[in-house]
Amino acid sequence: MDCDKKLEELALNLFKIDAVKFGDFTTKSGIKTPVYFDLRVIVSYPNVMESISNLLYEVTLKNSNFEHLCGVPYTALPIATLLSVKAKKSMLMRRKEAKSYGTKKVIEGHYKAGQKCFIVEDVVTSGSSVLETVRDLRNEGLIADEAVIILDREQGGKQNLESNNVKMTSLFTMSKLIDILIKNKCISEQTGTEVNSYFKNTQAPSLVPSIERIYLPFEKRAELTTNSIAKDLFNIMATKKTNLCLSIDLTTSTQIFNLLEKVGEHGNLITPEYTEATVKMAGKFPHLITGFVCQKKETFKDPGLIQLTPGVQLESSKDELGQVYNTPEKVVLDNGADVVVVGRGIVASKNPEVQAVIYKDTLWKCYMKRISGKLE
Repeated sequence: MDCDKKLEELALNLFKIDAVKFGDFTTKSGIKTPVYFDLRVIVSYPNVMESISNLLYEVTLKNSNFEHLCGVPYTALPIATLLSVKAKKSMLMRRKEAKSYGTKKVIEGHYKAGQKCFIVEDVVTSGSSVLETVRDLRNEGLIADEAVIILDREQGGKQNLESNNVKMTSLFTMSKLIDILIKNKCISEQTGTEVNSYFKNTQAPSLVPSIERIYLPFEKRAELTTNSIAKDLFNIMATKKTNLCLSIDLTTSTQIFNLLEKVGEHGNLITPEYTEATVKMAGKFPHLITGFVCQKKETFKDPGLIQLTPGVQLESSKDELGQVYNTPEKVVLDNGADVVVVGRGIVASKNPEVQAVIYKDTLWKCYMKRISGKLE
């Protein structure tokens, strides 16, 4: 039996066991819908579960390279389990809430940062449930950029996942499922027309990228940015394995103090309102703005922008001019710096070349630790 025939048979079986319902329902994202896809009942029908897992394997997983599978809790877990056995691949389990005891893990199972995990879900409307799983997997340093779905309701979920760098493949789209049910006289053509019209006119809200930029590697952020300079800089840092930026100060201490005398009484001009306005302004010109010179990761969220942070020395200290310095660990791991600007720490050292190598190695180790997700 070819794939199309198997899909048609599965659609009819799902209708027979009441996994596809017609009426007045509300989805997780709050959208009213005349059709509800309830896969919870399939646990009572082993033949249907087997059919779903076989088709998902043949359509998507058979020719894919990955180390792990993770079902979106909780409905997709039985299917993910069957797929794990069929594909002979490790399965990971995501908790909706971390344990309050023991290891306090959100992701259960044995894995290593950098390994790929395929996500399994039953139905996608907005894609929010998949993105919650993506977030937790990526926070553990895993690659989570593909998801296999049983039904795509065609209400914007696929686009939302793509905007968060997740490719989605589905067995059915809602329109294809409706066509099969009409063809086999499970529902009337009028019902089908009304349902299809509803889905064309009712879209889920768009979801902004939910993954914190500081956990994405520079290579991935190079793909997300629309700014050519940021793209080049991300790739250069990844290739050269360095996020050190050297600041060469050519002014004198006298000039600095004279300026402080003139403007010191006005204090710090960078208010929260000023920062917010600056970030909004940058959002209007993504092709022109490469990033921000700032101290906090909360300043912006767009993973396509670069955070440059000055005021760094190998050990936290204060110099004779009153400049307070943070450590590489502080600015990269806690504050979210992508490029670290170092001045006197290298320029004023006895051996700038040796000191530059020390800074480069230390900063890159901090970056690698950050994207691995192992911050403890």
